[in-house]
Amino acid sequence: MKAICLGIATFYATVLTSIALYRISPFHPLGHYPGPLLARLTKLWHVSKIWGGKQHLYLRSLHDKYGDIVRIGE
Repeated sequence: MKAICLGIATFYATVLTSIALYRISPFHPLGHYPGPLLARLTKLWHVSKIWGGKQHLYLRSLHDKYGDIVRIGE
């Protein structure tokens, strides 16, 4: 039983790591667009930033920092 759990955990860790590496790599189709690093990994990052209802202010600050085009989610 212990070996099965270890195998499943290793599988999912490998899958999640490979997805994360692909999303931050230059090989991703959106790789050349600027934006926060964590926003390249998951949309949950964006949700956590706009939870208080100030999405427009947060997006404005991202555009001020990164320019006209900003990558804010996968």
